[in-house]
Amino acid sequence: MRVISGLLFILLATQFLLAHSIKIMWDPSSSDDLLGYRVYWGNRHSIYTNSVNVGDVTQYTLDLKQGEYFIAVTAIDYWGNESRYSREARVHVGEFTSSSNSIQVDKLYPNPFNSKLFIDMSNPKKQHVNISIYNSLGQFVKTIRDESLKKGYHYFSWDGTNQQNRTVADGTYFCRFTTQNRTITIPVFLTR
Repeated sequence: MRVISGLLFILLATQFLLAHSIKIMWDPSSSDDLLGYRVYWGNRHSIYTNSVNVGDVTQYTLDLKQGEYFIAVTAIDYWGNESRYSREARVHVGEFTSSSNSIQVDKLYPNPFNSKLFIDMSNPKKQHVNISIYNSLGQFVKTIRDESLKKGYHYFSWDGTNQQNRTVADGTYFCRFTTQNRTITIPVFLTR
């Protein structure tokens, strides 16, 4: 079976995350010997405590309790060989709650990174948020987001390019989150 590294994984969660059903969809494998897919999920990054064989379909609905989940998909061939995991998706199920009145950076991963840095944050209220990247000299590199964000969880990424979409050099960079009343700066390490 050909390794399915390009399995595109898309998580479709409605804005009404009060519902506990999460529908996931992915692009089909081009393998001739595809038997079906297996969906994995758990409460920790890359640690899946549950799985289900879903057959030869490219969508599935999970019924989940309130909480945070990490979800991935694999393809299985007729001989039982299983592909690598798809890119992991992270979802929060249930109502958004925050004990803070300011933004929180939930996770920057992987760190160090070599191709893409994933940025997970929570916003306790609708407000303007600027997320920008700076180099080790304090020079501006790229704006990730500069807009009003609604209350809730938000997910972004940085692909290691500057504002002109040119690849930047390996090194230490700083991801800066700025609102009207708070600034958070976190170092990230790019190694290709």
